[in-house]
Amino acid sequence: LLISACSLYKRHLSTEAINQSSSQSIRFQLSTMAKTKELFKDVRDKTVDLHKAGMGYKTIVKLL
Repeated sequence: LLISACSLYKRHLSTEAINQSSSQSIRFQLSTMAKTKELFKDVRDKTVDLHKAGMGYKTIVKLL
């Protein structure tokens, strides 16, 4: 009985450590999320206008 209680306790500790480490890594990932790839509205409007004017993507990038 003592051995099985001890092994259950160790198993509990190991799963608790795994749960804590995974929750810490999730918190770290949430706090270090990348910036969005969305452009500001004025930059987007300028890009769309240049594209409608017939300019290619390379030319537009050089102008920005």
